[in-house]
Amino acid sequence: MEEERRSRLIEVRNSLGFSQKEFAHALNISPAHICALEAGNRRVTDRLLQMLALTFGANSRWLNTGEGKIFDDFEDARLCRVTENFKKLDTYLQDYIIKQIDFVLEIQDKLDNGTSK
Repeated sequence: MEEERRSRLIEVRNSLGFSQKEFAHALNISPAHICALEAGNRRVTDRLLQMLALTFGANSRWLNTGEGKIFDDFEDARLCRVTENFKKLDTYLQDYIIKQIDFVLEIQDKLDNGTSK
């Protein structure tokens, strides 16, 4: 059972595209702890699985049993990664990103409606 938990922990990290260091930072634990977990030198606890579910939207049932999808239907790995990175930015940069997204959405809307030049 411990091997499966460790494997699912690694799968969540890989699905998010995080390095061990980035993953540890997002979970507010040390990179050495993540390394030890993935190497099998520490147990993957229920508490850690709860943190994965809350932090990244990972499916609790999948984390515990391997059944179902890796992420809850309302979440996906890319959205989790964007959200985590967005939170790291200062307010000025967050506002800049929002403006850029609005701009890109306008372009997409024009392309979808065939009004681009």
